[in-house]
Amino acid sequence: MLKKVLLTTWPLFLGVLFISLGNGLQGTLSSWRAESEGFTVITIGWVMSGYFVGSLTSAILSPKQIRKTGHIRTYAAFASLASTELGRASRRERV
Repeated sequence: MLKKVLLTTWPLFLGVLFISLGNGLQGTLSSWRAESEGFTVITIGWVMSGYFVGSLTSAILSPKQIRKTGHIRTYAAFASLASTELGRASRRERV
């Protein structure tokens, strides 16, 4: 019985492992990169906190939006917002 459960659920646990590793590495490597780029500790703290504030806001707002418009349109809208911001940020001049 236990062997059957493990054989059917190992892909799920492997996926959760990779997501957790990616999230941990993103936090660590983003702060290291910001420090090497010369940002102050306060700025790094605000940026890293902003990531989690955005995650919380998304977790609150996304279900409402999905109920109103459906998951495909919601995904397309959020992907469009993200790509627009990345494009806008890449065109800024470096100081």
